[in-house]
Amino acid sequence: MTKEELGIIIKNRRIELGLTQIQLAKKLGLATHNNILEVEKGRRGLSFDSLNRICEALDLGLKITNKE
Repeated sequence: MTKEELGIIIKNRRIELGLTQIQLAKKLGLATHNNILEVEKGRRGLSFDSLNRICEALDLGLKITNKE
């Protein structure tokens, strides 16, 4: 999965839950929403810990599997 694809998933789920970028940032304890913006646009990668925190905040599962 690319950074862009991941960003689209995160953005779509955030919107589905009715959250703004600012609300999500606050839920994650971030000072600004700029990081959320950069992730959603695919311009910023995420550490595993950051990805896990975002998934928890958006009630998304995180599953790692072998490539087929």
